[in-house]
Amino acid sequence: MRNYYQAQLDEINKKLLDMALLLENAIENSISALKENNPKFLEIGNDYEMQINGMEKDIESLCLNVILRQQPVL
Repeated sequence: MRNYYQAQLDEINKKLLDMALLLENAIENSISALKENNPKFLEIGNDYEMQINGMEKDIESLCLNVILRQQPVL
């Protein structure tokens, strides 16, 4: 059971790192949009935002699943 729990935590950690990388790219894109005043960066930014929001929902769901399955039984 503990191995399954650790695997779930590892999956959450990996997804958080993936989302952090995507956030870093989104921030770099936003800085470029401000510097160059180019609307194409805004479209790319919208794509990043949709991906990040989807990842956030997935991570939240995984976390709730871990909490529900690992809570102590009285």
